Order: sequence, then structure tokens, then C-alpha cells
Amino acid sequence: MRAIRILAILSLFVVPTTQAQPADHAAQRASVLALTLNVRPVFSGEQLPGVGMATAPEVEAAVGPHTYRVTYVNNDYQEVTTADAPGRYAAVVTVTPENSPPITRTVTLFRTAQPVNRRDLVELQGVTLPDGYGFPAETIEQHQGTINDAARRQVTRWLMYDPQGAELLAALYHAPQLGEGDDPRQTRHSVTTAADAWTFGLHKHLGIVEHRYLTHLPVGYDDPANADKLWPLVVFLHGAGERGHELEKVAYNGPPKHAENGQKFPFVLVSPQCDAGSWWSVAQVNDLVTEAMHAFRIDPDRVYLTGLSMGGYGSWATAAAHPDRFAAVAPVCGGGNPADGPVLAKLPIWAFHGDADTVVPLSQSTAMADAITAVDDSLFKLTVYEGVGHNSWDNAYEDARLYEWMLSNERGEVIAPPR
Repeated sequence: MRAIRILAILSLFVVPTTQAQPADHAAQRASVLALTLNVRPVFSGEQLPGVGMATAPEVEAAVGPHTYRVTYVNNDYQEVTTADAPGRYAAVVTVTPENSPPITRTVTLFRTAQPVNRRDLVELQGVTLPDGYGFPAETIEQHQGTINDAARRQVTRWLMYDPQGAELLAALYHAPQLGEGDDPRQTRHSVTTAADAWTFGLHKHLGIVEHRYLTHLPVGYDDPANADKLWPLVVFLHGAGERGHELEKVAYNGPPKHAENGQKFPFVLVSPQCDAGSWWSVAQVNDLVTEAMHAFRIDPDRVYLTGLSMGGYGSWATAAAHPDRFAAVAPVCGGGNPADGPVLAKLPIWAFHGDADTVVPLSQSTAMADAITAVDDSLFKLTVYEGVGHNSWDNAYEDARLYEWMLSNERGEVIAPPR
């Protein structure tokens, strides 16, 4: 097993790898990640908003003596000092400890076309509550106005004061207009994907992208006799519980767990890690695949993607955005956007879920199954484990047929999952 630390954006904090990092730098970085960022990300007028990170004593306690610097970029990643037009901007916050590399965080900002008063509430109608809350339909109907007003206040505040609200506004502002025949549901998904891609592009522009992953190589990879051989690549996306900075956590579940326990896979296995509090980004996963293909001798027609829970969501989303990149995909106890059914129906997919899953309900996978099979059921299979909860990955990744099926697929020569 090789632990490869190549370049992590998986959170908004990233560290350049061009400088030697002291042993305690990871702890400093984790401490800075936990600090509060004070900013009002939605603003009007040319003056860009100030950005503060907690209080000076808190930053001092986290990293010791340091310098603190904030710069700004526009939607084209050009450094600016004023917001000359409405649209997307970003603040680049850099904390440089006295004896450590800088730690950088970016936050999306949005300049409105006109001033927006916080009492100008967004319009929401017919807000519903999940059945699990236990309210009868007549109660919801009788108090619909109260529910709508509460939701309006919360959404208005979120849009004005939460960085994620600014990300949504910026993504909508710069989104292309719908064309005739475009599916609005698919466009909804693509807007958020585009927002992630913009943030990833900013980090690439700043030179602060890092992919951190475990690598397990097949027997014979280093044999000089195989110097010209190209190998299959399996990319595994872990779940939320394995996020953080301890790379060994990635091997708690799934294929890397089996590799650590001595199972010999006939492919290159790359298992990246998300930072604490982050989510799989389509742009980041796609860039990781490119990085891995450059780092190892990979057959471009035999690249496979799989992931569990949060990684299952990442697998669905990445496959939908880049269906021509993968020969087969195996999402486990995740979910995706049913509007992607027509795209995903062309790709060999074997999905897995437990029918007793209370974390990610089975309906997340069945919704994808219905959307795909309504177009074409020839390359899709959903395996449902009776009585199994969220850890359906134990069953899925212990099934040798999964690996045999994945490796039997090549781009242009696809095979359906075993029936």
C-alpha cells in the first residue's frame, strides 16, 4: 500500500504543497478550519465587504504569531479592489503562521443589482412538511400561511447572510438561459455543479488545490516486464464518516479496507479523502481522475467509479456530469438527480442499497432506478438487501461479482450487471 499525498480542495481551506510543512501544520490547519468567518457575503454597491476570521486571540491561539491578508477576485478570477458590476466575487483569506506555510480560505460573494432590504421577504407558497413530523394534512392546510411566513423569513436571511446563499445567487446570476426543450430539473442540478466548478477553478487559479488519497497497486505493477502495460483504475469515494485529515480513515470501509486486509485487486485503486465538513465536488473528483491517470499507467477505456453513502451521491453526480469518462459505475446507498436518467441510461450501472436504511432511504436509489429504466433498463441493476441498514457497503464490496463485472466493461464494449 502506498499513501500518496498529492495535492485537497475538498474543503474551502487549502494548503500549497510547494513549501515544506512542519509536523504541526495539519493541526494548525484543522484549528483554522474550525474558526468562524465573519462576512456579509451579499452586498450592494462597489465597496467589497470586509472579512474577519473569529477574533485575534482565537486566531493567535490556533496558529501562534501570524499575518492575516484578504484579497478579492471577480468572476474571471482577476484580482480587484472594488465591485464594478453586479455578479460573483470571492474573498481570498490567507493566514500565514510565523513558521508554517500559509493557510488559505475562499468565500463566494455576490453583489446585487440594487440594494435589498432584509424586510423584503422572498415569496414562497405551499411550503410542505415531511410526513415524519406527524402533522395531519388539515393542520398544514389550516396553518399554511404561518408556515409560509416562517419559511420566507428563514430563506431571506439565508440568502442575505449565509455564504451558501451567496453561492446560489451567484450561480443563478451567471447561469445560461434555458433553451427550448431543456429540462428544468436537470438545469437545477447543473447550476450547483457549475458553482462547485467555479470554486474549484478559483482554487486551481490560486495554486492551492491538493488531492490527498490512498493508492493500492496491483501485483506486478512494478515488474519491469510490465513497464508498458496499462492497468484498470477504480476510484473509490468514501462516506461522511471518513472525512478529515487522517488519511488512514479512508480504509475503514469499502475496497481500501479489503486491500488493507490483504485482498489483491487486479487494478489500481485510488481512494481520495474529503476534508472535515466538506462534500464531494464533481469538478474535484473529475480533476482527481485526471491526476491519477497521469500519475499511474492507466487504460483510459477502463476507468471505474464507486462510492458509499456520501460517496454514492458523489458517484451518481460525477457519472452524470462526465458519463463518457467511465466504463462502469457502482453507487452504494446514495442518491442522485432523476432528471439525469437519460444520460445515465447509456452507462453500465450497478447500484446497491439496504431496505432498512434510515440514514439514506432506499427511495433515493429507487428514484434513480425508475428514472433510468424508464429510458432503458438494459445496462442498469439495483440490488436491494433485505433487512440491511445503512452499511449495505459490506455486502456490496464483499461480492466478487461486482469487481468481475466492472472489469468486464470497457468504453465502447459495455456489459450489463449480472441478473
